[in-house]
Amino acid sequence: MCQRALGEYEYAKGAKIQWDSAGCCDKCDKNDGEGIEAGKTFSSGHQFPPACDYCICDIMPFMEF
Repeated sequence: MCQRALGEYEYAKGAKIQWDSAGCCDKCDKNDGEGIEAGKTFSSGHQFPPACDYCICDIMPFMEF
């Protein structure tokens, strides 16, 4: 999800997003699968990727199974 799409998505009432880690570092792995309200911060302190120099992670709508 690109940053522009995230901007539009966060206006949806109660929108939740989750971090999809590519396994590039410990910070990214810590955020993996974490669901937050759009606009808040993940465990690493980031609102969205990149969280590290080699980050290829993404965010996606939160899926609860």
